[in-house]
Amino acid sequence: MMDDEPLTAVARTLVPGGQLVRTEALAGGVSATVVAMDIRAPSGDIRRVVLRQHGATTWKELEQDVTAVEFGVQSALHRIGFPVPEPLHLDDSGAVLSSPSFIMAYIEGTTHVSEPDRLDAVCRMAEVLARLHGLDPSTLALPGLPPRVDPVPDLLRLLPAFLEDQRDALAARVGTTEGPTVLLHGDFWPGNILWQDGSLVAVLDWEDTALGDPRSDLAAARLELLWRYGEPAMRRFAAHYLECVPIEIDLDGLPLWELHVAAGANASMEHWGLAPDVEARMREQTRAYMRDAMRRLPG
Repeated sequence: MMDDEPLTAVARTLVPGGQLVRTEALAGGVSATVVAMDIRAPSGDIRRVVLRQHGATTWKELEQDVTAVEFGVQSALHRIGFPVPEPLHLDDSGAVLSSPSFIMAYIEGTTHVSEPDRLDAVCRMAEVLARLHGLDPSTLALPGLPPRVDPVPDLLRLLPAFLEDQRDALAARVGTTEGPTVLLHGDFWPGNILWQDGSLVAVLDWEDTALGDPRSDLAAARLELLWRYGEPAMRRFAAHYLECVPIEIDLDGLPLWELHVAAGANASMEHWGLAPDVEARMREQTRAYMRDAMRRLPG
């Protein structure tokens, strides 16, 4: 938990004359510290907001302007009614806290989905991802975003040992997966989806957002759902996404993106704080996911 003294200064920036009355650490992934703050205004009203501060880890490289970019993307999406928390205040100066941060509205909800509801939930997730990919990025007043258009260079850099004999064949596929350019979430998984009374109310954590190939998000979500809910949920999500997305998706290019996201997960999983048995299971599933992707690569 952060010290309350700098958080008090943050609270008064948002609510002049306000008093910080309570803080609560929230789950925020592995690269950001996320804290709920209850601020009492001079009127006596309590306002709950969320502070998101990057710099919680050293193993994941983040762009220097990641906080401002995340704030800008959420702002653009909130303006059009996309389900994201409303961004309220950006501080990328480092004057108050040790690293850049921003404040957003608090949305009541949970990331937990009960087992009987999961197949329906993944369909709602698919609809939201399809909606995101159907947006025209040129109309959104987005900040500058990195491109994500070719999975092969990073795949080769992160290639696991059990696929090393495929390196030359994969290297020959550089530049072969041209797809449409859409706004990507970058980390679309159940832990970043907030539910309230069975309704999807918010998509969280936009630090990995980019402009690029929608198959990047699709491949990552499929792997995450395999880990979290199992193969039937993974397949239901992908099928419903393809029914809903308003752009053409060439599935011939999907296996390379699946290899890309799985190789990245395989390389970083040790930093996620998983229980040993959970990590072992996820690594086994990841290897099977990659072998299946290799099998489905076009000749």
